[in-house]
Amino acid sequence: MHTKRPWGAWAAIVVVAVLLVGALTAVSWDISVLRDSAQRSMAFGRMGAWLLAFASPELDHAFLQHCWALTLQTLSAALLATFLAIIAALVLAMGSSKAVSVGHDKQGVLGRWASRFTCSLSRLIQDVLRGVPDFVWAVILVALIGLGPLTGALALALSMTGILAKVYSELWDSVAPKRYEQVRILGSGRLGILAYGIMPLAARSVQSFTLVQKTMSYCGGKSGATTLRWASWPLRLGGHCGSWVGETTPHQANNRAIFSPPPRNFFLAKRGNI
Repeated sequence: MHTKRPWGAWAAIVVVAVLLVGALTAVSWDISVLRDSAQRSMAFGRMGAWLLAFASPELDHAFLQHCWALTLQTLSAALLATFLAIIAALVLAMGSSKAVSVGHDKQGVLGRWASRFTCSLSRLIQDVLRGVPDFVWAVILVALIGLGPLTGALALALSMTGILAKVYSELWDSVAPKRYEQVRILGSGRLGILAYGIMPLAARSVQSFTLVQKTMSYCGGKSGATTLRWASWPLRLGGHCGSWVGETTPHQANNRAIFSPPPRNFFLAKRGNI
């Protein structure tokens, strides 16, 4: 026996088709490079020159030392950001998860209202943290605490906190209440149900997504130097870092020396400009 497709599914298909047509017609798409043989050959030439540059890497001692300093700071910032984000996300997910903040036990009108308010507020906070890009967080933090690896770590941590809290709360809510019903029958409170019922049942999914997010934090940390350079331009335009965030300390001067790009001929000393 065949059942008819719900009208909501057809409506979703129509909405997606309309949005796709709108996206194709709202912007002037330039595809001349795909049709013009001269532009296409120039594009392939630039791509070939770029790939050929990998055959002769820069092995200068000063360049390698500069790269190692940036790599060490990237890994350290990503690791610290992941640790801070996990701790903050667990706390925020407790408030945004209905299974934890609202629960299934009987409450009074005031208690039910307070639980729902906490859940809504926590979800709003995690939406804001998740919606603001880490680049914007870096711009804000540079003006507050100055330029350095701590700025990149906190920017990544804020963005990751919103993502992890969202997924943690949804994974906890996806656990069927019947699976941890015995823990509730034994008289455990909400934290007890979370610790001995919900978290063990969702531990594998939580661990898997956390490892994926940790990998993404390292990938995001690779662009941390570029992000901090863009974020630090207002400070450099001001003449010196002290004009924005107080007097320049030796630590800030060292960070500026590390995050500032080397001279142009530093990278092109042994190869031509591509």
